Amino acid sequence: MQLLHISTALSWRGGEQQLAYLIDGLRHKNLSQYVYCFRHSEIEKYCQKQEIACITHARASAFNPFLIFDIAQKCRRLNIGIIHAHDAHAHTLAVLSCALFGNKVQIVLSRKVDFPIKNNFFSRYKYNHPAIKKSFVFRLKLLKSLLLKFTTKKYFAPYTMELICLASNINQ
Repeated sequence: MQLLHISTALSWRGGEQQLAYLIDGLRHKNLSQYVYCFRHSEIEKYCQKQEIACITHARASAFNPFLIFDIAQKCRRLNIGIIHAHDAHAHTLAVLSCALFGNKVQIVLSRKVDFPIKNNFFSRYKYNHPAIKKSFVFRLKLLKSLLLKFTTKKYFAPYTMELICLASNINQ
């Protein structure tokens, strides 16, 4: 099974560092993975430097039909089984690729922010979409306590890797 990480961030912050640790950890597990990101983003530069398979697209809205179609098409072409959405826009893109273009993937969602999810139709739809098989909601207090336990890359990477390995065991 192949994994597609989607990140829409342009800059390098904590979520991108977490993604880098995850990619590195999964490389050692021989899991085939790709990163889908915007051109000229910091994660694209990281992927190029680390020789990680990276698919780029021009920066666009999470509701851009060409971007959404491109993700669905790449998933079919590369035989992607799991999309790991690393931010809210990535989550929207993953869900819409399934809903609008028949993308047959399972979605793993990482939510790393502390503010509540909006209570509108679209938010309820995207958080309850049947393609979402695992969700990891990180609250600030939880993150702080985890970081106190795992203060170095050596310990943080295996923890992050456990999350995606747990999610990749979804077969149905």
